[in-house]
Amino acid sequence: MQIDCDRLSPHNAFMLTLYRGLRMHLHQFEEIRKNKGNLVSANSFLSTTSDYVAACFFAGDGNVDQDHVSVIFEITVNAKVKHSIPFAKIEYQSIFKDEDEVLFSIGAIFHVDEIAEVRENLWKVELTLTQIEDKHWNILTAHLNSK
Repeated sequence: MQIDCDRLSPHNAFMLTLYRGLRMHLHQFEEIRKNKGNLVSANSFLSTTSDYVAACFFAGDGNVDQDHVSVIFEITVNAKVKHSIPFAKIEYQSIFKDEDEVLFSIGAIFHVDEIAEVRENLWKVELTLTQIEDKHWNILTAHLNSK
């Protein structure tokens, strides 16, 4: 999978804002909250969209049972720098043609910037895709390479 920077944004912008909405178990969400200011990784392919409304649809409106919360991840990507993991715009292969889907490869690593409750049981988590030059990324890879 290779980045096609010219196709990532309709205006060829290099700073991308992508979204992922989902309902998640409260235990999983608490793990993310504990990692504010640190790195988190995706253990599978991560589907995102540039369409905030589509992400809200997937997240739900916060009307969930007591063990779940609705979460909207807002992911910032600087498409002009080298990243730790490949990603690509795949709307031409998506089931939902209007979704404007961007897929991140397995193992994508993000910095958890901010976490805020939008309203009861509806949260927004701001993430930034790590860059190869990222200080936290370099510490992590050095640690993993020493094992």
